[in-house]
Amino acid sequence: MDEKFYIEVVCKQKNHGDARVCGDVFYTRKIREEGRIIAVLSDGMGHGIKANILATLTSTLALNLTQEHKSVESIAATIMSTLPVDSVKEMNYSTFTIADIDVSEGEISSIPQEHSEALKPEFERIKKQIQNEPAVHFDETVYKVFNENASGNYTWIMAGAKTNDAIFACGKNRGQGNA
Repeated sequence: MDEKFYIEVVCKQKNHGDARVCGDVFYTRKIREEGRIIAVLSDGMGHGIKANILATLTSTLALNLTQEHKSVESIAATIMSTLPVDSVKEMNYSTFTIADIDVSEGEISSIPQEHSEALKPEFERIKKQIQNEPAVHFDETVYKVFNENASGNYTWIMAGAKTNDAIFACGKNRGQGNA
């Protein structure tokens, strides 16, 4: 796994009422030799011990089968054939979500290029909202990009005092229109 990139995976859970265990289960596994991080969230139907046991079974199956490069369809079929079915709702007792993240340098560096145009309207909306706040904080920092040919790159951070919104912008110079 390329050490130039850092991906933090975090989970926070809240038990239902006075329950001693949570009916949701979250597992993550880093597979260094393949440059992958797998995260699985499972929600057992209801709450408490029964929900936790079913969510644990679901998460464990999903995590292990994903690591073995099984298809989502195959994983779902295995889980559905393993879990009991609620006789009233006629559905399995657990749901799941799988995130299989390729953290190779090529994959990470292509994300901004692929999504920058789609995110531009939201970026501009947040930027305008911050600029209209009663107080705005600006920070300019020079940093080195992970590119041998890059030099003199800058980042700008713009944050408002009233909201938790912040804008991060990058540029090759301090020219007009970068911040």
